[in-house]
Amino acid sequence: MKIKSINPERNSPELYRHRMKATLPTAQAPDLFSWWSQFRVKELVEEDLVGDLTHLWDKYKADYSPGMRAAFTINGRVYGFPYVVEYWPVWYNKAIFKRLRLTPPERWDQFIQLCDAIKASGIPPILSSLQDNWPALILFGEMIIGEDPTLYRNLCLGRARYTDPRVVAAFSLWKKMIEKGYLGSIHKY
Repeated sequence: MKIKSINPERNSPELYRHRMKATLPTAQAPDLFSWWSQFRVKELVEEDLVGDLTHLWDKYKADYSPGMRAAFTINGRVYGFPYVVEYWPVWYNKAIFKRLRLTPPERWDQFIQLCDAIKASGIPPILSSLQDNWPALILFGEMIIGEDPTLYRNLCLGRARYTDPRVVAAFSLWKKMIEKGYLGSIHKY
């Protein structure tokens, strides 16, 4: 097995997609590579760039939920396996919360109040890099997904516009969070 790599973290997602799609039909194609699930798998299947793994899923079906299988299924056949499932959680520092006498939020307004309180103590409330290319968009993406998962999907597929009022509202909120100093660079810590 030849394992070659095009590092997705050193490229933008679009550049990575295009480079992989150009490499897959050639002798330089890797046997294994990372890719997205759901609708992004479909484009590879339609171009006959990936192999059918249904027999492996059937062999190990007790190890995975049907929903996980569905994320890689196109036209009843399965074309990938998860190597990681990322939910992009927000973690909190228990020591800081204890020192500042804070409790985890249950609503968005409480989250913003916490950010204000933590920022007032001299600590950036959210450790997030705005300098490191695509990871900077995770928070913005999660804000869209949390409000409307269908909008997020349509945005990724080019079916929704970044000028959609719901997207503009998320950008405005993200901008306010940046301007208020809620986002601290990982490079400083």
